[in-house]
Amino acid sequence: MGNCLGMLSGGRPRDTAASYQNLNQAEGTTETDGPAPADELPKVLIFPDKAMPCGHGNSCYRYKKNLYCRYSHQETSLTKFLDYLRRAKGFVDVCVFNITCDQIANVLLELHARTCRGKREVKVRIVSDKNQAENDDHSQISHLREAGIPVRLGGGKEFIVRNRTILSLMHHKFAVVDKTLLINGSFNWTYGGVVRNNENVVITNNKVEVDAFSAEFEKIWNGLKRDERAPTGCC
Repeated sequence: MGNCLGMLSGGRPRDTAASYQNLNQAEGTTETDGPAPADELPKVLIFPDKAMPCGHGNSCYRYKKNLYCRYSHQETSLTKFLDYLRRAKGFVDVCVFNITCDQIANVLLELHARTCRGKREVKVRIVSDKNQAENDDHSQISHLREAGIPVRLGGGKEFIVRNRTILSLMHHKFAVVDKTLLINGSFNWTYGGVVRNNENVVITNNKVEVDAFSAEFEKIWNGLKRDERAPTGCC
C-alpha cells in the first residue's frame, strides 16, 4: 500500500510549509480565514480522485517541461478537502477511524504548528481507533501525537459473536472546524480513500448538524483516557 505524495524517506512528513505553498500555487488557492460563505455550502466532494496532487506544484520539473506527471496539477476533491481544513482559526476536532494519508496529516501538523510558533492559535484534537493507530504501519497517528497534538484512542472493546471475539471500532469519519463547520462522510482519511474507493464528504455549516457532531466528539473525548505517552509541550 502506498502513501500520499509528500512523505520523506523513513515515513516522516515533509516540511509542510514548503509543500503546501507549492501545492496552493499549483491549484491557484491561498490560505483563507474562517469557514466558506454560506452560499458555498453545503459542499459535496466525491472520491476517488484520478490521482494524488503533485506535492511539487508548479515547481514540478515534469510539469514545467510539459511532460507527463502521474500526479495531478488540477483541483481535486482532496485539495478542496484540505482547503476547508486549513480555514480553521481556533479549533479542529478530528474523529476518524485512521489517518494514513500524509497530506492530510501534514495539514493538521501545519495548523498545530501555528500555535507552537506563536501565530494565531489553532487547537487540534484527534480521536482515532486504537487498533488502527497501534497496528497499522502506515498510520500517521503516532507522528501527530509526537508533534504534541492531543490524541485519544477509542474502540477495542471485546464482544463475543458466534464464539468469536470481535473488537468494537471507533469508526467515525468527521471533523468539526471552529465549532461552525462540519466535514463528514464515508471518506477514510487514507490513500485508498483518496484514489481507490467510492467515497463521499459533505461539508456544511448547518448549526443543528454541527452542534450534534461537536457534542458527539466531546462525549467520546471525555469518555476516553488521556494518552500519557503524549508530549506535554508543543512541537
